Amino acid sequence: MTAHSLSFCDRVSDETRRTLATRLDLTDPDDLRPRLAQDLVVAAFHSAMEHWAKQPGRKTLPGLRSRLQYTLAAAAQATTYTGAPVLDDGQA
Repeated sequence: MTAHSLSFCDRVSDETRRTLATRLDLTDPDDLRPRLAQDLVVAAFHSAMEHWAKQPGRKTLPGLRSRLQYTLAAAAQATTYTGAPVLDDGQA
């Protein structure tokens, strides 16, 4: 079962990278950006799942969806993070 699971993950990962490269019109097969984008999304998903699972109360799909949206937004912001505090109005 573990071998099947790893094989499935590899196939999905390969297809995800090819799709990202195609949609972003990247022609260099050694371009790291599709892989890094995929890794960022996977890390965000794991973080969202972990946070969602630790919250008290009933676990719901809308709750997970909300946490995932929040976490993906934070992941996108992490790619340009400067360490400067961000105010509520979005100004540093």
